[in-house]
Amino acid sequence: MITIEEINTEKERDLRIKRSRGLIYDALVRLLEDMEYKDITIKDITGEAAVSRPTFYRLYQNKDEILLKYLDEIFEEFFSSILDNLRKERNHDVLGRGLFNKWKDNRDFFVALKKADLLFKVMERFVDYSALFQEQIKRKDSKKNTHFHRYLANCCGGGIFMMFYSWFQDDLNPGASDIGEVLGRFYKYIFEETKYYDER
Repeated sequence: MITIEEINTEKERDLRIKRSRGLIYDALVRLLEDMEYKDITIKDITGEAAVSRPTFYRLYQNKDEILLKYLDEIFEEFFSSILDNLRKERNHDVLGRGLFNKWKDNRDFFVALKKADLLFKVMERFVDYSALFQEQIKRKDSKKNTHFHRYLANCCGGGIFMMFYSWFQDDLNPGASDIGEVLGRFYKYIFEETKYYDER
């Protein structure tokens, strides 16, 4: 049986890991203000973050992982909260506005991704998460073949990424609500056309 002491120890460890990750991420973003991504070393990052190299390598294999793990956190947090809301209210604008507001709130992060030539990873994540959508849709829309759902996931992921990329290039204009409405209409069609809501 797990003791209270063991639970508290685990919580403290998780807090230390979260704090270290935050320090390392913030350090990399600060360094990117004055340096090229390719010139930044692990030594630069650990020095700026005031963490040891062993601590860094317990958390990350390389500097790319700092950005990619943060990207995963953004996607996981967004989809877990927004999809739960969407299933309850079926408000597709919530999905669109929520996604673009999430990007706006993390603008500095996406600037860092661009400087690191890792912006294409956003598209990969969209395809991955769109595939999760399609797995759920496929259970309700089993008349379509496997290729249909696979390519629909790729279409969704790639299309949303191009919306994001164009919006990013246009300095986040128009506003998140306006551009989010476009995405909301697209998802409304996808969910209703594929009978996502039937017998949930």
